[in-house]
Amino acid sequence: MRRPKFIAAAFSLLSLLALGGCGSDGSQELGVAVCAPVCVELNFNETNQFTAKVFNATTNNTVTWSVLGGDNNGSIDPTTGLYTAPPVLPASCAITVQATSNEDPTRIGRASVILPKPGDPNCVCPAPAADQCAP
Repeated sequence: MRRPKFIAAAFSLLSLLALGGCGSDGSQELGVAVCAPVCVELNFNETNQFTAKVFNATTNNTVTWSVLGGDNNGSIDPTTGLYTAPPVLPASCAITVQATSNEDPTRIGRASVILPKPGDPNCVCPAPAADQCAP
């Protein structure tokens, strides 16, 4: 009688996978994905253009960009997503930028900026992930 338990467990898992997620998987839920790259390594004062895609928005598919952690972590244009790295190393070499849906501010996407800190193995981007904005 192990087969019915296995089938029930498999059905439960498939149901969770079908219903779960942040919405960036094409489901009906609203979601925000930061487009590749989601991690960039920059030097001080360098810039990077971030982009995001809002999934399943009904009236407003725009985002507002922000930098988490305060002014020492650089700046980002809230409309365009153009990030400028700080002139000196802040408390951490890893900085988080965030895209917030203007339709539903509870829906966010995040990316990382890594600044140079020689000798620190944590100050590198991980291997690139799949682009969540690709068709």
